[in-house]
Amino acid sequence: MITFIACYRHLYTFRALRGRVLGPMMPATRAISYERFFASRGLRPGTYVFTDFERMHPAEVRLASHIERFYRDRPGFRFLNVPARVRIRLGLLRSLKEHGLNSFDAYPAESHPRPRRFPVFIRLSADHAGPIGGLIADQDALEQRLAELERSGVPLTGLLVVEYCADRLDDGLFEKFSVYRIGDRYTLAGLLVGQDWDVKSPDMDFVDDEIMQRHLTIMREDHVSTAVRKAFELAGIDYGRADLGYGDGQVQVYEINTNPSIKAGTRYISEAHRESREIFRKRFAAMLHAVDLPGGAMVPLKLGRLDGPSRDRLRLATARRPLPAPLAWVARLRRPF
Repeated sequence: MITFIACYRHLYTFRALRGRVLGPMMPATRAISYERFFASRGLRPGTYVFTDFERMHPAEVRLASHIERFYRDRPGFRFLNVPARVRIRLGLLRSLKEHGLNSFDAYPAESHPRPRRFPVFIRLSADHAGPIGGLIADQDALEQRLAELERSGVPLTGLLVVEYCADRLDDGLFEKFSVYRIGDRYTLAGLLVGQDWDVKSPDMDFVDDEIMQRHLTIMREDHVSTAVRKAFELAGIDYGRADLGYGDGQVQVYEINTNPSIKAGTRYISEAHRESREIFRKRFAAMLHAVDLPGGAMVPLKLGRLDGPSRDRLRLATARRPLPAPLAWVARLRRPF
């Protein structure tokens, strides 16, 4: 059994794993909220995957780490994305720049940074919605934009200033692609092209047969560079999707998402598109099977043996979502995994 743990409002990303397209290929999986995970009296053996770190409160990360430490050496348990090792957003981007894997840097907006290169853009640290506004040309324009945000009541805390780094291809389009890691295995996931530098979805006006055939060739070869593998290692991420592109003539790692949406659509624009999606699904299923572990009897959780986090468990278990009928909520929490 593989258990994914995510923030309550983002459990939808795993629905496809139990759907009619992917379900028959997958090992037994389920997705639960951190609220339920923290309130459990014990865990059953199996593989547990922590996700959604950028959306978690630091106290939640610490408690998740305490629980992982309690179970890590017990037989039958495996944990991916160990909370004490994972780097997200600002910490990851700074590390990638320091190790020469990226050409660009990022800064906390609240420090009113002076970036080394322009243009830059502003984004939230805790979501995947993309930039806030357009590109900012120079230092004066950046100071003006930050002041405008503050005057409009937007706190700078939680915002990042990121240096722009993206190259157009010879055909004038921008291209992004993705790589998944699960355990020790990697696979290419997809290719996006579009006119805008912030490519979030394919621009179907430009996806022609030549692009789809190139996509299929890339998927068949499934070459994941040493630099991308090193980026995952620096991030401490065992399960996730790296979003990549080209800038300054080399591959740039824009982010590594620990809770990417898993797609299972069956609408294809060509035979090459269908084949490339089938290749990815089979590899993704094989990667999950490789980290799967059988279940077993529940092992009680005794946090009192650690650093005293047990007093935070009920608060963290109920802080994020409205409670249903009290008796139903209590009954749900008392069920072991």
